[in-house]
Amino acid sequence: MKVLLGIYQDKEAIDDRLNAQGIDGWDACQVGPFASQTEALEWMDYMAERLQPHAVERLVVSHPPPSIWYGMTLAME
Repeated sequence: MKVLLGIYQDKEAIDDRLNAQGIDGWDACQVGPFASQTEALEWMDYMAERLQPHAVERLVVSHPPPSIWYGMTLAME
């Protein structure tokens, strides 16, 4: 199993990115909000460590100006 970890600011931007890769984001678990990109990246590092030994793919979709960040996890076959 492979897990996709992502952080983003705009829900539409992450949905567009996932759709472009042929991934259905409906089953994604959404978390947040995080006050900063640093906080969101720390969550991503924590999750990657907890998910070992599973393969983890990371995705960062930045879409300023909002300063609020969200995270998502999605199990992939």
